[in-house]
Amino acid sequence: GPDRGWPGSRIGSRPSRDLSPALLMPAISVIIPVHDLGPYLAETVQSVLDQTCQDFEVLILDDGSTDPETCALLESFERPKTTVFREPNRGLGPARNFLLAKARGRAICALDADDLLHPEYLERTLAALDANLELAFVSTWLETFGIEERVYRPSSCDLETLLAECQIHCSSLVRREVLEALGGYDEGMPHMGGQAIAARSCPRSCSATAGAGWTRWASSAPRVRFGASSGATSSPSTKRSTASTR
Repeated sequence: GPDRGWPGSRIGSRPSRDLSPALLMPAISVIIPVHDLGPYLAETVQSVLDQTCQDFEVLILDDGSTDPETCALLESFERPKTTVFREPNRGLGPARNFLLAKARGRAICALDADDLLHPEYLERTLAALDANLELAFVSTWLETFGIEERVYRPSSCDLETLLAECQIHCSSLVRREVLEALGGYDEGMPHMGGQAIAARSCPRSCSATAGAGWTRWASSAPRVRFGASSGATSSPSTKRSTASTR
């Protein structure tokens, strides 16, 4: 078994060795950094496992958690399609980039450890990306619940709007080639991941497309669910000519 206490060690499911690498390449990598959010993690991962689209992998990074409950959970956390890594604490941005380097999917969903996905989220956002190869990412409506209940329905994600107001959530489905062309997640803006990616990859205008919504939730903030809706927004990529690997 792995040396669970060492940085970079892996815990969890492993692919069967008798399958070819091509068959093991998922369409989507869901990356989940965790720092002392153990009480929410199982529910978050289950929202991924319950997706109508099952062409994914789940990569979790224990980003130097010190909470005993979180540490105990991650020590033995095993779920289908899921791998757990452990590293010293470096923060959200570096944690996402660590997982991005491990990811095998052609699209990336950066899910916070206390967020949830609607069951159709991956199916509908991936369909939008596949339907238009010029799209860099697909974002959606979101619903908060818990201490605050509302549905947020962004109407557009053109560059001018993005610079004035964050219209894109961090779990937007992003083409891997776009993230790599941008140098990964902006470690200087870890809590504005969606807006940072959109502003860096967005041309002068963006198109609207049907997609799914989601919900985020946190222990000290409103919980959020990303659920099915007709209000997804997406952005044409300006990096397609120079970033053709994702």
